[in-house]
Amino acid sequence: MDAQDVHYVMSELWSCRSARHGLGEAAAPSNSRKAVFRSTTQLVLTRWDAAKPAAVDNLVLLTFDEAEAHDEAESLDAVRAAQPAWAERVEAALRRASREH
Repeated sequence: MDAQDVHYVMSELWSCRSARHGLGEAAAPSNSRKAVFRSTTQLVLTRWDAAKPAAVDNLVLLTFDEAEAHDEAESLDAVRAAQPAWAERVEAALRRASREH
């Protein structure tokens, strides 16, 4: 991972918002050039699958508390079972990252 990879993940993939942003809305937030101007001081990148290395297709942007909860989850399968819609949304974004980057 280099600075360009981090920029891609934060701004292009997650629009400088928590991956949980917009869960109650009908659609996921759209990417915007304005995303790079959002404050990300309360956000952190964490590995989606702890068994895999940090890479553009394995990083999710979350708040500190969300990242802690995700990192403390029993397993990725447990996350998928507990929150299937969110897990599918994250995994779709990570598949996109794998194709694009």
